[in-house]
Amino acid sequence: MEATVINPSQIKPEIISHSPVSDMYSKMMYEAVILSLILTWFPSKVLSYASPIIIIGYTFIIYRNYQILFTFSKIFFFGFLFIGLNYLLRSNYIFSNGLLSLFTYGSFLLAWSFSQRGVSPWHMRKIYNALYFTIAFQSILGLLQFLLAYIKFGLYTVDMGDFIQGTIMPFSFNMTGDRGIGNAYFVINILIMMLVLLTDQRKNKRFYKIIALGSITVILAGVHHALISFFLGLFVALLIAELKRAIRYVFLFIPAIAATLTVFYFLNPNNVYLYSNYFNLYSSGESFKTIAMKRALIDLNRDHPDVSFFGTGPGQFSSRAGLLASGTYLGGLDENRSVPFFPIEKSEYFKNYAFDIYYSMKMDKSTVHGAASRTFFSLMSIYVELGMALSIGIVIYLIRRIILLKKRYKQFIEMNFIEGKTSIIIIISAVMFFIFISFFENYLEMTQATMTSFLLIKILCNNLNQYVPIVDKKNCEQLIINKENNNNLSP
Repeated sequence: MEATVINPSQIKPEIISHSPVSDMYSKMMYEAVILSLILTWFPSKVLSYASPIIIIGYTFIIYRNYQILFTFSKIFFFGFLFIGLNYLLRSNYIFSNGLLSLFTYGSFLLAWSFSQRGVSPWHMRKIYNALYFTIAFQSILGLLQFLLAYIKFGLYTVDMGDFIQGTIMPFSFNMTGDRGIGNAYFVINILIMMLVLLTDQRKNKRFYKIIALGSITVILAGVHHALISFFLGLFVALLIAELKRAIRYVFLFIPAIAATLTVFYFLNPNNVYLYSNYFNLYSSGESFKTIAMKRALIDLNRDHPDVSFFGTGPGQFSSRAGLLASGTYLGGLDENRSVPFFPIEKSEYFKNYAFDIYYSMKMDKSTVHGAASRTFFSLMSIYVELGMALSIGIVIYLIRRIILLKKRYKQFIEMNFIEGKTSIIIIISAVMFFIFISFFENYLEMTQATMTSFLLIKILCNNLNQYVPIVDKKNCEQLIINKENNNNLSP
């Protein structure tokens, strides 16, 4: 392919784009995001779990992208092989439960399947516009659901925010009893989309209006642990990227958090008492969550030392796959129901160390059981099912990636490249958000909560990788890049 020499005068902020950006690839990524938005907000959990395969199939049929299909198939195959090895080496391993985990973790498989190529500015603008529209539409619908529920019931109750679910549950205001976890999906998606919009350099009136609308809606939705995780994630990202800047932002965070808590209190003081009750139970070790953690991290490892290092295997404990396969998660304790095409199976580990405390929580009617009292959550599920060795490997991988982002951030400080610095803070914030929120529920396996979010994070990372700093201007004359990249010089 023909190459050309880049003159230093062509490069304005001492940054060049070194990854070829194909308009066709950018168009495909934009359509993948649109498709993920449709499937994420569609009121069907079964369809959401199939959505990674739907998107992969779409990219292959429409764009004949063999690379993405091959990568997805390769990742799925290695996952299948890992599950097969567990089945062969463990006498009590339930193969169908492990296979189900490949679908519950489908958002990871989908994000890893796309290449490292970035999205063109034109299609990035279209992605921003799609996010603006989605936040506005879903927030307005959520506020309408809240208003209709208020009119119907005539008072603001402790779980009033559960009615805010957007198109995930369009008629939520007609529901009685358990309204599911749709409002948590709603809040997670809106928060991540607003976070990504912070990378948009065109912060006009529309930006501020939609951010304000989304913020009001997520506060009313009352998914407090998501908001806490969001603020913590953003603050930790600032600490990692730029300590002095983080300290300055403390004076903005504290009033924002105080104002949010004040709104929570005046809207519903019962929530304050509820969390006070949770705190007392945690401190005394009597909460369902702390008892479940003791069973999983102490009792199980004491009785089965091998589990501490190797884990129980995917889908064999408290992961969403394990819960779905048990039949008690979808159908309830009295009417077992599992995912179509998968049998109802409870592993010995689940039956002996998780089910009884889970059953006790579900049967307890003394208080409202939100995510803070769940007897299962992603970080515990991953650790118990994968074991210490693989869990440490995941932690090392994340730390290395964050260290690399920190190095890039220092380079961008020297060049005063604001767009790059903002993208790094947003990426780390999103990662930390999902880590913190994984203390509350098995959110990492919930496709409706993660698929669009992971795709957007992937795109931000890919776009960030397009840029490389020029250390020495004298060497710039010797820089050779493909001719097709000439039109991708970043202004």
